[in-house]
Amino acid sequence: NPLQAGNMSSEGEAGSRQRITLSDFVSQNRIDCLMFFARMILIVCSVMYFLPIFISSADAYYKILLANGAINFLRLSQRCPQFQLSRDFMATVFLEDSFHYLLYSFLFLTHPRVLTLVILSPLFYSALHAAKFYMLASEKTQTPVLMGQFISSFIESYSFQMLRMIAGTEILLILVCILSLLSEFGVPGILLIYLYSHFLKLRYMSRRNPYTRGMFSLFRFNLEQLVNHQYCPIAIRKLITGMISYISRQAPLVPQSS
Repeated sequence: NPLQAGNMSSEGEAGSRQRITLSDFVSQNRIDCLMFFARMILIVCSVMYFLPIFISSADAYYKILLANGAINFLRLSQRCPQFQLSRDFMATVFLEDSFHYLLYSFLFLTHPRVLTLVILSPLFYSALHAAKFYMLASEKTQTPVLMGQFISSFIESYSFQMLRMIAGTEILLILVCILSLLSEFGVPGILLIYLYSHFLKLRYMSRRNPYTRGMFSLFRFNLEQLVNHQYCPIAIRKLITGMISYISRQAPLVPQSS
């Protein structure tokens, strides 16, 4: 059929026009490519943290945080490309997720103790975003990729669970910081808890990521179920109820998405 043949020819020409070379893709997405390589470095350093063969766990830990800081600095430069010394601009920066994780890296880079739970959030984010970018590069360059089917299936099936896990880990991390302070009381620990609580407030206010709010609600629901159980000791009930009340009062207002 000449009409079908013409349509197929047009589709083929359109597909060939849409396809770009790998070098062109890199040229058009320089910052994204830099973030991809930084994420791969972060993932490798995370493996080295748990399997300290070539470098020590402490060295790997600080390299993870440095890579995470670099990734989020690059991302922040994309989201807020034109620096302005104004209140509105700074307010916008403070609401950016990338600024939150730049602060996260700074907090734990300057803290003297190594806390394993700290690396889970950067690791999960890096794995998820690196996988998405890997598949995007394959799609744009029309290049078959190793384990493409598995990666696509993984992203589709586990993105939601991973984002919830990240949010839950970040909330539980403040408990680790408090326990760390109890074992070694000092100014750095107090300062970390104070600043990290502000990090959690920023995450709670995130316009683009509702998972922290969702996990706070889930934790509250589960704790209320626990204290309402008939066998829950009165002392535990009062402690948890007071904690829920205090955290609820600290919860900031959530800005509307723009």
